[in-house]
Amino acid sequence: MQLYTGYNAVSDQHISRTSEDINRALDTLPATLSILDNQIITRRQESELIEILNYLFPAQHYNHSALLFADSTPLIRIDNQRSITNVPQWFQSLITIPEHIEKRMVNNNNYDVGIIEVSASSRWAYTKYWQLFSNTLISHLFFNASGWLSYLHH
Repeated sequence: MQLYTGYNAVSDQHISRTSEDINRALDTLPATLSILDNQIITRRQESELIEILNYLFPAQHYNHSALLFADSTPLIRIDNQRSITNVPQWFQSLITIPEHIEKRMVNNNNYDVGIIEVSASSRWAYTKYWQLFSNTLISHLFFNASGWLSYLHH
């Protein structure tokens, strides 16, 4: 039961973190995107946008982040595909934690100035759930071993 509850909590955190990060981005990005009055950006503007995206959507939590113009024309996409190295493969194949994708319109003074799209990585969720699983397993093993030892001493 503890593992099931933990799985749901980790999954909820996975989704809520993405929503919180996007909400923060929606406060930050409108002014930045509104200066892009045409579909050509300078290298400096591109570098600034990449820096902002990397700050708002850290690589360890997101498979990709992207900005599109309001008409869905791609502007910038940052890919952060990484393998999950700290969780055993057999554990990853036991459960499925899908990536969470969100796409939202960026609005500035009632004008749509762009679209933000992010894909939350399941790496973080797998790591948290593996930690919960490992700790629960160790606790149960310790509890059972101490029970056996007290039984043997009687």
